[in-house]
Amino acid sequence: SWNGHGYASITNGLIWDIPVFGLFSDVLNEVSPGLGNSQASRGGGTFTMTDSVILTDDLEIASPTFQMLYKGTIDFNRNLDAVVDMDILKGWGDVGKAINFAVTPLRRAFRCTVKGTFEKPEMEFIYIPKPVMMIMRPFKTIKGLFKPNKVEEVK
Repeated sequence: SWNGHGYASITNGLIWDIPVFGLFSDVLNEVSPGLGNSQASRGGGTFTMTDSVILTDDLEIASPTFQMLYKGTIDFNRNLDAVVDMDILKGWGDVGKAINFAVTPLRRAFRCTVKGTFEKPEMEFIYIPKPVMMIMRPFKTIKGLFKPNKVEEVK
């Protein structure tokens, strides 16, 4: 097993093609088109590794339109178990600060869990019920209803 600690950082990165980060792009783009595709201006956090499980309590990714804070684990089999807080429009200077202050009671509504694997993460909002999310994301809900079931071939 592996043990250790470290720090990772990124500046001006397009990270939304990485599934564990990109899963938020669709949700944010439904709030406002383009909101979830902005370049990450900075990101970073510390981590510790114990018995081949990596833990972070402060992985922060910031873009001009939103900021995410990850707290959780990933193991060497790429299994995720994290909680993510999102602050929308935080990078908009004084306007963003005013908006964030005005919606402070609602900010935890964007808290979600991320489980599954690094390649196929599964996100679930903690405080927003699934029926509400289905209404907020009508096109995805309708597309999911008509998605054909995949049948694996037996060889």
